[in-house]
Amino acid sequence: METPITTQSFNPETATGVHRWYTDLHKIYTGITGHFNLRTFAEVGFGPANIALAFQFRKYAKKLLLVEPNHELYQQGVELLPDADWHNVAIDATKGKRPLVLNNGSSYLQHTHFAPTPIGSKNNRRLAMGMPKQTAKTQEVFTVTFDFLDDGEIDCLNLDCEGHEWIVLQQMKSTPKVIMIELWSSNPNLKDISNWLCQNNYKCLFTTGVQGETQVWYFNYRYTHTTA
Repeated sequence: METPITTQSFNPETATGVHRWYTDLHKIYTGITGHFNLRTFAEVGFGPANIALAFQFRKYAKKLLLVEPNHELYQQGVELLPDADWHNVAIDATKGKRPLVLNNGSSYLQHTHFAPTPIGSKNNRRLAMGMPKQTAKTQEVFTVTFDFLDDGEIDCLNLDCEGHEWIVLQQMKSTPKVIMIELWSSNPNLKDISNWLCQNNYKCLFTTGVQGETQVWYFNYRYTHTTA
């Protein structure tokens, strides 16, 4: 059984970067831009807290824009970062209300066209280990378009929104200097996302895995995209 993340089990002051999904994004941002401070840091898909990147920026960003659709992870985040601009919603193509399939930090909107970690894949691993299947639970969540939240001043963006990364990029008003994005080779929007980043003068700094996983892109003012 997975150990739930609580404010008692996670201390952002002593957290280290040893977790597979945890990257020192503020250090990368500073190295690229030459600045410690920034206007808005946005994290679309905050939880769980032990891999959230917002803690790195709370001393340097004028504003933390944090989105987390999972009600439990949202409440945990509010306790840890009460001064942030919090939104307990999911980003979608339209405003409304949809069921969210609960899968801890990999929770995703039901009937979405792509989810990198569906509950079925976890059950396959559980069955292989001789464990019973996990019943999928859902909760109703409000959905909004990202342009409704984007203040136009996002300097650094972390996207981990379980298959809706392409929707966020299409709706974005800001031009972040650094974008960190979960992008798997199985994502059906992989080509669209990669083309959008290149065409909007972003260059890939690195990726954490051979199948994509987490990628960091930075805005290059001197780079002009050309199509072969």
